[in-house]
Amino acid sequence: MVKALHNSLGFQLQKAVKKGELSAYYQPIIDAITGYVVGAEALVRWIKPDSLR
Repeated sequence: MVKALHNSLGFQLQKAVKKGELSAYYQPIIDAITGYVVGAEALVRWIKPDSLR
């Protein structure tokens, strides 16, 4: 049971937050007519040191 908990996505994400493995990236949303930035999309990347890129 403990091993199943440690393999759960929730547990792994908690560890990733504590280790600083999550990075935020922002993509501006630009109005095609005015050219003004009207918002942004956010993306969170999980940079795991033990994974292949």
